[in-house]
Amino acid sequence: MTLSRIPLAFLFGFFCIELEQPLWPCLIVFLLVSLTDWLDGKLARTLHVASAFGAWLDVSCDLFFIIVSCLSLWLTGRMPMILPIVIIIKFTEFLLTSHWSRQIGERQNAFFFDPFGRLSAALLYGLPILTLLVSSIVPKARIGLFAMTILFCILSSAIRIVHCLRMEHKQKNPAL
Repeated sequence: MTLSRIPLAFLFGFFCIELEQPLWPCLIVFLLVSLTDWLDGKLARTLHVASAFGAWLDVSCDLFFIIVSCLSLWLTGRMPMILPIVIIIKFTEFLLTSHWSRQIGERQNAFFFDPFGRLSAALLYGLPILTLLVSSIVPKARIGLFAMTILFCILSSAIRIVHCLRMEHKQKNPAL
């Protein structure tokens, strides 16, 4: 189910590139992507088959969908190239701070999730469809959407890095 997001990402990209008005077909694809993301996580937890590999695959397929859809929006002039670059940097930071958090012994699970990071991730996940929606209603408002996305990514990264630095400092200086 997780891997279904790969062909769905290409379908989203195809609609963005080939259709003059891709909002409705892309919305259907986005809803399918969201449904499979929610359902595979729910099933894994319910059936007690959640694993580090499954979590990694889930996050990777999410990233793949986000990158392919954002690149297709960039190719059609609906999104600046800086957004896919910011997304890749944010994902890299997410992986590094998750690893760092495990290394300092704070967490056992594969990834370090924080509340602000979850909000940023939800924004990134919805960014492709939000871009199409905002473009069809108030095209100039895309700039605000993009600026907000970049700001959330920067804030989330700063919070995660500071958190890891504090935990590392606390581990090295337990008396403090």
